[in-house]
Amino acid sequence: MGAAKILLSAEEFDNYPFEEDKRYELDEGELIEMTRPGLALMSENLYALSPATRRTPDVAVILGNRREDLRTAKVIHITPISP
Repeated sequence: MGAAKILLSAEEFDNYPFEEDKRYELDEGELIEMTRPGLALMSENLYALSPATRRTPDVAVILGNRREDLRTAKVIHITPISP
């Protein structure tokens, strides 16, 4: 039998006391522990894809003049575009 699902609101997720060496995402309200990618560069930012979903891409590039606005953002409310 698998582990019990942990359900959180987006606000609870944004303020959750995560373990520093682990990576988490929120998918339709379900807390998911992710494995860290084996890439040299990775994004630590979370993207709000919907009111109940937060995802962390392996790599993200944000174009334009948004660097200062996003420097301290925990959750980025910009939907990434996939190729």
